[in-house]
Amino acid sequence: MKPAAAAAALAGLWLLVRVVAIFPIVEASNDVPLYFDIAARTLEGDSPLLEYPPGVLVAVVPPFWFAHDVSSYSYAFAVWMLCWDALLVILVAALARSTSTDRGTASLRSLGAAATYTGLVALLGELPFQRYDLSVAVVLVAALLVAARGAHPAASCALLAVGAWMKIFPAALVPVVLALDLAHARSSDSWLSEASGGGRPLRRWLGRRALPAMAAFALALVVLWAPFAMHPLARSLDVFAFHSTRGVQIESVWASALLFAHHFGGAALSLEFAFGAIEARAAGADLAAAAAPIATTVLIIIALAIRARRAHHARLPATAAALALLVRGAALVLCALIIGGKVGSPQFLLWLAPVLACVCIDPSRSRATAPLCVAAFMTTGFLLTHVRPPELADDVIGSLVLMSRNIVLVALFVALLRDRDQGHSAGASGATLVRAWELARPTLLVGFVVAFSLHEVASSDFFFHQRVGLDIITSGSVPVRDAYSCTALGAPYVVHGWLSAVLLAAVDSAAGAPGVITLRLTCIIAVIAILVLALPSRLRGLPRPTLESEPRGAWLVPLLVFLALVALWQRFEDRPHLLALVPTAALAFALARFSRNGRAREIAWLPVVVAAWANLHGSALLAPALLFALAGADLAFPTRRARVIGIFPRDAMVLAGVGALCLAACALNPYGLALFRFSGGMFFGSAFIKQFVAEWTSSFANYQPGGTTAAHWIFLGIFWWQLALRWRTTTLARELVLGAVATYFSLTWSRFLADAVVLLFPSLAFGLAVIARAALPRGLIRPQWEATFGVMLATFAIVARGPEIGVRYSPALPFEEVAVLRNEGLQGCVFVDLEDGGFVLAQLAPVLRPVIDGRIDVYGEERLREYFEAHADRRALEAYLDRHRCVAVLLRREPLNRVAFDALLSSTDWRLAHDGERRALFLRAR
Repeated sequence: MKPAAAAAALAGLWLLVRVVAIFPIVEASNDVPLYFDIAARTLEGDSPLLEYPPGVLVAVVPPFWFAHDVSSYSYAFAVWMLCWDALLVILVAALARSTSTDRGTASLRSLGAAATYTGLVALLGELPFQRYDLSVAVVLVAALLVAARGAHPAASCALLAVGAWMKIFPAALVPVVLALDLAHARSSDSWLSEASGGGRPLRRWLGRRALPAMAAFALALVVLWAPFAMHPLARSLDVFAFHSTRGVQIESVWASALLFAHHFGGAALSLEFAFGAIEARAAGADLAAAAAPIATTVLIIIALAIRARRAHHARLPATAAALALLVRGAALVLCALIIGGKVGSPQFLLWLAPVLACVCIDPSRSRATAPLCVAAFMTTGFLLTHVRPPELADDVIGSLVLMSRNIVLVALFVALLRDRDQGHSAGASGATLVRAWELARPTLLVGFVVAFSLHEVASSDFFFHQRVGLDIITSGSVPVRDAYSCTALGAPYVVHGWLSAVLLAAVDSAAGAPGVITLRLTCIIAVIAILVLALPSRLRGLPRPTLESEPRGAWLVPLLVFLALVALWQRFEDRPHLLALVPTAALAFALARFSRNGRAREIAWLPVVVAAWANLHGSALLAPALLFALAGADLAFPTRRARVIGIFPRDAMVLAGVGALCLAACALNPYGLALFRFSGGMFFGSAFIKQFVAEWTSSFANYQPGGTTAAHWIFLGIFWWQLALRWRTTTLARELVLGAVATYFSLTWSRFLADAVVLLFPSLAFGLAVIARAALPRGLIRPQWEATFGVMLATFAIVARGPEIGVRYSPALPFEEVAVLRNEGLQGCVFVDLEDGGFVLAQLAPVLRPVIDGRIDVYGEERLREYFEAHADRRALEAYLDRHRCVAVLLRREPLNRVAFDALLSSTDWRLAHDGERRALFLRAR
């Protein structure tokens, strides 16, 4: 890949991951209100500085000019940090180029460092745009860049003074800059000649280079700090007293030792909010707080001494050794500040990200460095999203995650001290490792699936489908009129997933919840297996006969599977749609293979699959519609090698013919053409449904930061990004159609996000592999990297989903309330939440019928509007309950039901029969 194209690809990747990270920021959180207060009070003439040096104003005041409250300030601040981040990407690339001694690969390494930095920061989610540390990192990297380009150390030290003026820690890098300058001086001819002649070159270096540099640092710091120190309300020097009196923050390495003693040794520990953070209060905490500065200083001295010695004796040219000392020394100092300090805030890793990016592309690094870098950022990102520091005293799992993060940071510090032996060869052990990992890779893929799918049966809709399936088995026919609801009794009803309902009922009757979960697991494994098999054999990552046949893009597959599972898991519910994902994957499989070889037999079997699909779920019409769209794309933009039948491209004729057969196959269901009307009405006549049901709205309306929707948009964004890089591909028209369909689904209906991911997976995996093959050197992604990332991803998936893992019916379902209703012996209608209607219907109909359930197509706009108005208005609720002669009301404890709760509690016509943790049951007073 040419440098210009690679730079454009990097810019697109950076924009994608950053926009996805910033988009969810809709409320001010964490330190942003404090920044807003500092900016507001400073502009009013006050001096509110306490925790931060005065240079913080550079980061917090400009966004204030574009904001009118804290909420708008959070957006402005995020965009301001985004600007610093963009500058940092450029500086990281420049630093990597300047520290590379091989000019032939300097461009590639600079882009690699920038991409590594982009990825590391992305692992921290929204955090980089809710703290001002990126602006300090810019100054830090600029100082290192100036030093790497051979300028006088006074210039770098002056820049470090600017950084210390913004946040104190850059002052610790002054020794690194001086060490680099000394290493350069010792390798010069003048030093050697003066030393051999009996001179004192060290004294001359101290006088001409070191002392002026330290003087420049001190002078710059005084000049910057003095105006604030002389302010009548000066508090700029309070920052030193503030930090000197702080205790041990719970996220620090010191606190991890205290947490370990607390959870596994029985030592007493309490947590207290102080100095803007959660601090540990335990025996030894005060000693740790006092020892932290001393320990940090000792770590820095030892690290720099070892690093300088290794650089001096390295098998590298003098210039390369000195430059390695710069970036490695800076990383060591920053890492020592984090692991040795009494404060270990997650944003401190933003200091490390730029220099670690340069270290990771350094061929002399230790083999463990890159995996440990990613591990440190991944565990920190996981801490931010899944661990609550105030609860760590009682949270063993969260404490173990925090301890793991800190252990990884200590291991990273040790790895940064080491150099890789440039003459070392992987040999037989390397071949064994590759072989072992290839055998383990399919197991890891199954582990991902299990981690995401082994959860309790929690969907109320499952019980409804199970009930319908039992009725179909009992009666031997499918229903055409509603027989379950009290408000839509007798309305036309198309059970578009009747076969799925029968399968769910049969499995549940035979094996209960474990059987249902096994069916779910089987479907998900089948979907993933079909998608992986759709890839070319070199990308599947399956065991290969020889080491030389290791596919260069196989490492992408587990990562993409993980991302796809995150984007899919919201639909891993025991409903007909889950079973329909299997034929959707089969469709993607057939289209991927047909696009590669153009053989008609690759898609000729699709009508058989579609015939089954039409009975499993109403989305079967997607197959012929997509085939016709692809045929149209081939007609409009035939490939250069396309064969022609008459005047039409052969591929277009094949796609259109199979599409016609699939369309006919859709009619092979008990409802015949009525299924067409049903599916068409749901797809194109569902405007009223979007007013009431979240899954029928756009995914933007249900955006979840860090959740399945964010993962989906990352997936979709990467697809368009790789497609833009491969615009010369001969099958581009087909991929554009697939991307357009997936994007339309994503923008229109949240419930079809899973279908979009399944359809795009083969094309995305193949495209990324092509890009990786062209842009990345062979052997860049090593088995130990992939193994580390894979095991960590699987572990995180299990821990994140841990509270939901189980092989039973979820106790969150209204079993207790249904038992009360059954014991009361009531008959009539039950007012319920839409989410609980299917469960009540399955358990109690026809004796008791819900006023609504998940079958929104049966109820229509008028009934839905009447139902939701009853939730919002007391009089409407009373009229609704009387009109439908409701004998019970079952409500969830949610804000939506606040009006209904107040009305029922104050009414003499209703009594509270069951007061549960999640729901309340009201019965009509007799």
